[in-house]
Amino acid sequence: MRAGLLKEKNGWEIANLTDDEVIDQTAALLIGGRLHVHIRTPRMAYGGGSGVQAAQDSGTAAFPLF
Repeated sequence: MRAGLLKEKNGWEIANLTDDEVIDQTAALLIGGRLHVHIRTPRMAYGGGSGVQAAQDSGTAAFPLF
């Protein structure tokens, strides 16, 4: 989330923010229409006999992102 704020603030300002402040400022950007988020939907694959399971995607990120 901090990386998303870099276009709006200086790096030193972001480094001094608490996690709650980062979330609040990110929410304000989302509400104001200055930021939007895209998510990846998991691709579904059929596993032999084990039913439907999400396919492994090497492009997905582990959480937390920061």
